[in-house]
Amino acid sequence: MDKYWKLLSLAYVTEESDDPDNPNGIIKHKLDWRSERLSTFMSTLDSRIAKKQPTSPGLVAKKVRKLGEPSNTTPPDDAPKWAVNSDVIQSTSRNKENVSPDDNAQARDQAV
Repeated sequence: MDKYWKLLSLAYVTEESDDPDNPNGIIKHKLDWRSERLSTFMSTLDSRIAKKQPTSPGLVAKKVRKLGEPSNTTPPDDAPKWAVNSDVIQSTSRNKENVSPDDNAQARDQAV
């Protein structure tokens, strides 16, 4: 279970934004970099939490969720390899291979 602990941080959770068309709505922005295994784990966790939440007339109404555009975030640098979609790992590796040391120096200089 320890290997899942760090996955409970905000960096691994699907992003959400308010739905401008529905005051009771939320738009979910899928994290395309998440592996199927991590997505299944998070979905299972969400289901178990939802089952344990009490239903009472005094509780606030549930938000209506709809799927929006995917998030453009990248996986955390310390993400376990199994938690990241293999296509993203390959793409990131190709991008790093295509960056020359001079490009890194230029990026560093521009950041300063």
